[in-house]
Amino acid sequence: MIEIRSYTNVWKVERMLYAINDYHLPRPVPYSTALWFGSAFFASFVLAGFPPFIFESGAMNHFGIPGVFAWIMGKLKIDGKNPLGVVVSLLRYALRPQATVRGKEAEIKDREYRDIWITIGRGTNEEISD
Repeated sequence: MIEIRSYTNVWKVERMLYAINDYHLPRPVPYSTALWFGSAFFASFVLAGFPPFIFESGAMNHFGIPGVFAWIMGKLKIDGKNPLGVVVSLLRYALRPQATVRGKEAEIKDREYRDIWITIGRGTNEEISD
């Protein structure tokens, strides 16, 4: 059991999966680990015959490799976040407006932007003309 010292930490506790339909799992599984296993399980059918899904045993292809992948992704931390949090952060960054003011999209009118070429390194001292 996890000891929670303040109410703000209640939202940081990861949700757990205890059973699937009537089958009780031997130990609780975090939702993120179940998601990684499900995605790798689906990929094992789509990528059958391609590495690393080249084993003759269907159990190894469809349960062993996705199980190891889900276990590794459950233990891995990138900048203190789990890999799913990193993927969500990257998608949010890619989809957000590129010009923002105080977190909201900025409307820029009557401004022209030109590309500026910057050369770093040794070369001739030629002036760049507009």
